[in-house]
Amino acid sequence: MRGQLDDALHLYGRVLEAQPEHADALHLTGVVAQQQGRHQDAVALIGKAIAADGRAAAFHNNLALSLMALERIAEAVVSFSRALDRDADHLGAQHGLSECLNRLPQDVDGALLEAALLPLLRARSVNARGLGHAAGRLLERKHAIGAEGSATSRRSCDEVLDDEIVRRYLQRTVNVSVPLEALLTQCRARWLADAEAAAMLAPSCRDGVAAVAVQCFLNEFVWAVTSEEERSIVVVERRIVDVCSSLSSANEALVSDVLVYACYRPLWRMPCAARLRTWPVDAWPVAARETLRVSLHEPLGERDLAAGMESGAAIRDPVSKAVQIQYEENPYPRWTAITRGASQNIEQWIRRWNPDYVAPADLRGTLRVLVAGCGTGMDAINTALHLHNAQVTAVDLSRASLAYAMRKAGEYGLENIRFRHQDILALGSDAESYHVINCTGVLHHMENPAVGLERLAGVLRPGGVIRLALYSELARAPLQQARDLIRASGLGPRTGDIRKFRQQVFADGARGPLAELMGSTDFFSTSECRDLLFHVQETQVNLPGIRALLAAAKLEFLGFELGIAEVEQGFRREHPGVALTDLGAWAEYEQRHPHSFRAMYQFWCRSQLR
Repeated sequence: MRGQLDDALHLYGRVLEAQPEHADALHLTGVVAQQQGRHQDAVALIGKAIAADGRAAAFHNNLALSLMALERIAEAVVSFSRALDRDADHLGAQHGLSECLNRLPQDVDGALLEAALLPLLRARSVNARGLGHAAGRLLERKHAIGAEGSATSRRSCDEVLDDEIVRRYLQRTVNVSVPLEALLTQCRARWLADAEAAAMLAPSCRDGVAAVAVQCFLNEFVWAVTSEEERSIVVVERRIVDVCSSLSSANEALVSDVLVYACYRPLWRMPCAARLRTWPVDAWPVAARETLRVSLHEPLGERDLAAGMESGAAIRDPVSKAVQIQYEENPYPRWTAITRGASQNIEQWIRRWNPDYVAPADLRGTLRVLVAGCGTGMDAINTALHLHNAQVTAVDLSRASLAYAMRKAGEYGLENIRFRHQDILALGSDAESYHVINCTGVLHHMENPAVGLERLAGVLRPGGVIRLALYSELARAPLQQARDLIRASGLGPRTGDIRKFRQQVFADGARGPLAELMGSTDFFSTSECRDLLFHVQETQVNLPGIRALLAAAKLEFLGFELGIAEVEQGFRREHPGVALTDLGAWAEYEQRHPHSFRAMYQFWCRSQLR
């Protein structure tokens, strides 16, 4: 490798002798310096290349990589942003900017934070869920939302929604800012009062109202609604239905009513949804098209997909049926995009968490992969996109969730994935076996997780690997107070009760007993809040329990997926020389640090070779 770099440097040097300002040669010489760890030299050389010709996204991306290595994060943000200005789909710059965002301090300058966030919110190939808290902080500061003494007025609504980053944020991911939710809930009520009085939205307001409508669909209409608003929305719905019957395309008044209505209820459930569906999308104003896509056309398309879905054995288990009902009502989660990356083989995947893992010969060819309990398909589609040679079968209890997953798979043009409506407890009846199984966040919603794991192990090939995720008893303990309050209040898993509970938490404020919930992304949409606090069936486990589960299923623990670097660093500091696969040592560590697995125990294990 060193000889090759030296040869490259010699070649680029000859070019630069003849043309000292040769941009490509300067850039490539800088890249070599970067590969050799000489980041100061790389910055100087690539900077000269950009001065000579700054049009290439790669120049700015590589400059940013060396700046980041030198901990010059603010400058790296600027360079990654410039790379994305030149190529919005540059995956390296997207990943780099995301990493910079994670390394920026909480009190970072607002302009710098916006420079990091806006390109990522514009990128359709980035999962924006992880941007929510940073975006919420930025918008609260930028627009003084929720600041003491700030008033909510029609003008303040318009000013906030006139900001591109606000609209992008609302259309890309669930809002997690409590003050912004409060502001937009009041804005929405004003729009509805105007609509009831037959006052149309000003054309200049449509983009903002449409963004709120998309947001409300994404969060499944979890924001508070007064009884007066409930009455008003019925009036607007009746008017829409009456007008639709006499029109063949939308007029200005209908556009206004539809946008406001979509802030409260999904368009696809309207009595006139089938008629609206027949109208060409491009016949609507541009501002309304995204709302129609998200709230009308995509859900109706999912309903069509559900009608022709492949099914396995009938679902008979009573707990499975109860869980199925929950996810038919609230498909979970409503994701919008997967952050793209390079395809890797299964050995590369697992070596991120266990550097000693070696895949057996049976796992080096085409991989039959089962995603058991795939929900709305995020893990299944991510696997189909990024696991080399994967042929994915994804099963779930919920037809609504599967239909969402099927639609998203179609968006990605995937041909190596199929979906089936089936209970995990029925696995084994079709004689299929799999090299890789992914079952995350599923077993703990069974009456007996051990039985579910036994079914999975029974269809895992010898030497095959399985990824599991289970709720931690210690990490979930703080949620018990919330569940006790929910039960004592007589609240159930209905949208109205979920709204009521959330408003109670908001009213108690930052010093309330359940204030910690307001820091959880899961608290800001109906399906996720229901999954977090109102689930029909949840079992939590501890690490000795996991060890027993794996032993009973004859599975070997390979290691945790440690998404939080501080957890691994803490374990190594407190248990020097102990293997990361030592579940006993991890149990001791978790007792001292009970929040370590608040995002679930996520881990890999393998079956024994026979």
